[in-house]
Amino acid sequence: MKLKELMSDIFKNGPIKSYDTMGFGVENYTLYGEKDLAQFKEKLLECEEFSEVEELHFMSMPFITIDDRAKTASSFKHSDGVKLKGKCYLLSLSYTPEMYDPNSINEPIKDGACITPIMYNPNTFEPSRKIVLSFSPERKQDLSPFNENPEQLIKQELHDLLDKVLDNPEDYRVKGIRGILIRGIFENVESPSVPPPQLLSGVINKQDTNPTHHLVFYMDKQETETGIKVELKNKIIPTELKEKFLSEFKDEGIHVTEEQINQFLERNNINK
Repeated sequence: MKLKELMSDIFKNGPIKSYDTMGFGVENYTLYGEKDLAQFKEKLLECEEFSEVEELHFMSMPFITIDDRAKTASSFKHSDGVKLKGKCYLLSLSYTPEMYDPNSINEPIKDGACITPIMYNPNTFEPSRKIVLSFSPERKQDLSPFNENPEQLIKQELHDLLDKVLDNPEDYRVKGIRGILIRGIFENVESPSVPPPQLLSGVINKQDTNPTHHLVFYMDKQETETGIKVELKNKIIPTELKEKFLSEFKDEGIHVTEEQINQFLERNNINK
């Protein structure tokens, strides 16, 4: 079995409810943490991608401790030929959003018609779809010897086709392609086309059931040619500094800067 086949089977009825680290359930195409992944452990080990995994563990948060240093999970996109080997600490498996080939989104799906994916107006961000109906401009000429009013016949055919599309939209919707994202920390990843993600090194002393570190978030602002780009990022701090950090930056919240966090770590003798 391949991972694509397993994911297809799991999500055959659409998105499922996944639970994040706070226990909130959201319906999506993601298996996150031990609660979601553990039930599929045996099937995962039967997949070609996991066939050389010696130990398969599941993370419940995005980091674990290795040699007293926190190590965060990283993601990579699945590709044909990828293999995980040795120890594997898996955080999540998820489908990417549907991707579409812009050169084929108007191509007929059935009966010479299609419904395009949702497109957004770049100025107003208003979503819209298009219904595309195909017909031959030469059909009128072909019908003329046999029909007194070929234009009316063509109009009726298009009306009937439009009704059919509106009555059965899923039959005519342009289907996208979903990739698979694998997130975790791995001892070894063999892939012909994807750079390896973060790999294990050293011995794992503590797992995330009793975390020794926590994530803190901040807004990173960068100037670009088109304006200011704002991105939510995070850093890891030891658990023993959590309350001190919250007390010191209680007014800033996520508006605390990376420089402030680095200075906080330096004042507390923590190597960033």
